[in-house]
Amino acid sequence: MIKEQEIFLLNKGDMLVEYIFDKKVDRDIDASILKIIAAFFVVLIHAAGNEGAYALALNGFARFSVPIFMMLSGRYILARQRSLAYLIKKSLRLFVVMLIWSAVFYLYYSHQGNTPKASIVSYLLAGPAHLWYVWAAIALYFLSPFLYVFCENAPKHIYKYALVCSFVLGTIIFVLLRAQLSQSLTAIIDRAKLPYQLGFVFCFLYGDYCRRYNFRMPMAVSLAVFLFSGAATAISALYLPEEIALSFFYPSAITSAIGLYGLFAHREYAVKEKAQRVINWVGECTLGVYLIHPLFEKLCQTIVPDYALLSLPLIAVMIFVLSLAAVMLMRIIPILKRLI
Repeated sequence: MIKEQEIFLLNKGDMLVEYIFDKKVDRDIDASILKIIAAFFVVLIHAAGNEGAYALALNGFARFSVPIFMMLSGRYILARQRSLAYLIKKSLRLFVVMLIWSAVFYLYYSHQGNTPKASIVSYLLAGPAHLWYVWAAIALYFLSPFLYVFCENAPKHIYKYALVCSFVLGTIIFVLLRAQLSQSLTAIIDRAKLPYQLGFVFCFLYGDYCRRYNFRMPMAVSLAVFLFSGAATAISALYLPEEIALSFFYPSAITSAIGLYGLFAHREYAVKEKAQRVINWVGECTLGVYLIHPLFEKLCQTIVPDYALLSLPLIAVMIFVLSLAAVMLMRIIPILKRLI
């Protein structure tokens, strides 16, 4: 049971999530479970890559992972008004963490003989490819005050309208734009200056909508949506260009996240206190796993034997476990703990 302050900042597991508790209330174990699942599938995306049909299918299926983090973020970030000072402080922390880890990866890749082509300044600011999420997180931080005002004051039917609009503009229109099926449509969308962030805005709003209105799809429906959407994304990855299907904005990737979120979010779990502490502890480590897991990719790819269909999942499991162990060790050291 939580017996500390009413607001508990949990920025170790998800850079955007801030948990808000009443005193003596259990932490939300459903959020920890979702973060662990999402973090593993982020690792699987990078372990699978995009070479071969099987790798593409796995990569596509796992695309629900980042939208899950965004839904959890919206669930907690939009629960209360945030001051500008708070947003600046959190964004600066993320930025500094990104700079430090960018430097680590620059040195690591240079030592491996793969020195990044970009200048060191550009590399530090833009970060390694997997750290794009930091900039997306910062952008959503600064959008959150506007979204909060909307969520607090909009009638339910207008809220639903916002969900539909952000889904259509942030996923379907995004795909049409990338597919370049029509030069006229591309020109119109370009002139409308529709930001790619709208796909994540939908996830942000959806997480808050489920909390605010206690919305839960039936378990059977959630499972069907998750499996069907995941399969649709995996199949799409085999036949569509990577920049379309292997995107976190792809429509079925978002609906897959909706299905998984419905399976676990806002559910009651009969879990013993000790097991709950372990799950929450691992959940707190997922940001660190996300930050450092590429350091273990080459090692695991080298030592895991070729077991046909099992190889890529085994590599992902090994990367995840090694990354988690490293994060747990780093959390023991106060200085290093602040970096994960």
